[in-house]
Amino acid sequence: MTIRTACAGDLPHTKAVPAFVTALAEAVGQPWVRALAYAACILTGWIGWIGTFPLDDAYITLHNARALLAGADTTYGGSPLVGATSVVHLALLALLGHVLPLVTASCLLNILAAGAYAAGLDKLARNCGVTGWQALAYTLVGLTAGSVALQLCNGLETGLALAMATWLLVLAQARILPVLAGIAPFIRPELGLLAALVLAPQVMRRDWRANMLTLGLTVLTAAPFVLWSLCESGHVLPNTIGAKLAFFAQSQIDPVGRVKAVLVCLVASQLLPLFAGLVAAWHNTLTSICTVFIITILAVALATEPASLGWNDYRYLMTLIPILLFCCMQLTCGKQGHLLPLALLTWSILLLPATLANLWNSEQKTAVELRALAHVAATIPPGTPVLVHDAGMIAWVAPQLRLIDVVGLKTPYSAAAHRRSTLASCEWDSALNDTASHFHAQYMIVLQKPMWNCVASNLIRAGWSARALPYNSATSQYRAFAIRPLSETH
Repeated sequence: MTIRTACAGDLPHTKAVPAFVTALAEAVGQPWVRALAYAACILTGWIGWIGTFPLDDAYITLHNARALLAGADTTYGGSPLVGATSVVHLALLALLGHVLPLVTASCLLNILAAGAYAAGLDKLARNCGVTGWQALAYTLVGLTAGSVALQLCNGLETGLALAMATWLLVLAQARILPVLAGIAPFIRPELGLLAALVLAPQVMRRDWRANMLTLGLTVLTAAPFVLWSLCESGHVLPNTIGAKLAFFAQSQIDPVGRVKAVLVCLVASQLLPLFAGLVAAWHNTLTSICTVFIITILAVALATEPASLGWNDYRYLMTLIPILLFCCMQLTCGKQGHLLPLALLTWSILLLPATLANLWNSEQKTAVELRALAHVAATIPPGTPVLVHDAGMIAWVAPQLRLIDVVGLKTPYSAAAHRRSTLASCEWDSALNDTASHFHAQYMIVLQKPMWNCVASNLIRAGWSARALPYNSATSQYRAFAIRPLSETH
């Protein structure tokens, strides 16, 4: 005979409960009803989709996939894997690109990743003993909290990262965990840490033969990605974080300023209510692992680049959502558990309209910028060296140009130049002069907004002339310049 312990969220079938409430609770408990709710939530972000993505970084991935399918990156002159944050996402996108247009393939991949994420959250809730409307509530929170609605539609690996983080927790005791652990760091590097932490208790409880088998399976799964990345880029993990750290150069920020920057990102990301789950931080081994992971991610950001937590609408913070939700789920069977999922769901739904508006506005803005960049590119002779800081959109619309990424994501020489001489953001004079001279750059395409406009002003300060090219768009902030060293003008 099975004995089941009732949770605070269960609805007893008594006369005190209205019949329609009982019926609703039973309906919500049906898997197909929950699946429809999750599908509706995921597809809401794609309503009115116009074929563009909200983040310019999506177009780095699209360009990399196109170059991978073509067999070479003639635009940047390097491997398509250089500048790729996720080799797993790139491989899947290129695979789908064999049968679908790449933009459509990216959209489909985002939807499939979101579905895997939703299924994982639902399974995670039920594994924790959360049932009925509470399982539905937690999953909907995971799909709508913070900027997740935007991130699931961003054309990047964020959806895959959310799904992987969730399933690592779901399958923490499963035999397939070593396979996921081998894949995880190649979806996003920080997931390698989470995978190692989740895998550790499984290894510690077994004898050496079982441990060797577990570790061997992990290494065997990771090996193809390691070899591919090493052969193509010279790195096991992506070079993108290192390039950004060198470019943004936050080493001079004082400790108080660093703590303040992290707190600002946490507040602005709208994720603070989820940190209520840390009340259950040491509830069991897995919640302890989650707590260690969260602390480590925040500590690394604090020590290196605090502002990175806010990049791309806080997309690096969003990976914490399923981990924080797992901790919240541990409280559901407690005295206060029946209120927490309802409060979190209400909070996330109230903030959702603003997130969706940001998503749709960003997609519209991207469409405008793509058209403007195509017009700008048409005024520059093909094959001419052009300095850019947006490595994605210009490469996507103008693959005929010879682009040099001054940030260093796609051009490793630029990253090395920043490591040699850049001490703070908007003090790129020496590095830009080094890069522009090395590649004999003749043009520059720059976004005319704070910080990014420093690319032009710093290059001029370093001893270059910049002549604005004729332009007829009042809606785009991108401008093109013909550039020359002042030493050559005399």
